[in-house]
Amino acid sequence: MLDNPSYIKFSRESCVEVMCMKDIEQALKEKPDRAKTYTAKDPYGDEVECFECCPGVTVKQMLALHEGKPLEYMKGPLMPYTAVVDPHSLRDMGGIQRGEATSADAFIAVISKHVRSLEEEHGKGVDAKLWEYILDAQAKVDLLLGEEKIEKALALVEEMERTTAREHEIAKRKVGSARQSVMADAAALLDAIEKRIGGGRGADARAEASRLAKLLKGTDLADRASAIEARTK
Repeated sequence: MLDNPSYIKFSRESCVEVMCMKDIEQALKEKPDRAKTYTAKDPYGDEVECFECCPGVTVKQMLALHEGKPLEYMKGPLMPYTAVVDPHSLRDMGGIQRGEATSADAFIAVISKHVRSLEEEHGKGVDAKLWEYILDAQAKVDLLLGEEKIEKALALVEEMERTTAREHEIAKRKVGSARQSVMADAAALLDAIEKRIGGGRGADARAEASRLAKLLKGTDLADRASAIEARTK
């Protein structure tokens, strides 16, 4: 059923699927076909172990999910084969019990009514492709900051802000956290320049102060950057 093209399309547009593997610790030791893994790289370039049956789902994520709050209500004797959970409150909204029809059409019918209900209450969710773009771009921002390429990091954040300007507030908040990371690094650079000025090395910091003052125009650090630049002249 999970390989059904109709369900894949519907799921892509309407769901955030949460899965859990029973006896996951034992499965990782014995590595049956359904628990085989492969090595991949995450957006930061670090190696991660993922499940072949769920491409992109890491072992670490599955282990965390196994003990996570969204599955607490599923640990009883009447555990549903699939359940629909309100992503805002983690409230159980119902599901398909063991023994009930599990065709793609049955899944879509059960889930669709809850999708409509959630959209009426909270508005339409974030498009999956947009969310993936935000996560990937956020990782790139972190990597750029790690290389002290603050200009490129800020340019990427501004691109993210333009892309999400008319999107769901959740997407905007995610992008806002990327901007906060850039501003934190910029503030640290300004701190370093002020120390150099205090140590009598203002002339040495003049070019960097001027660069930051131009870069930070229109941001919350604009006035501070301009004041520091003025002190180097």
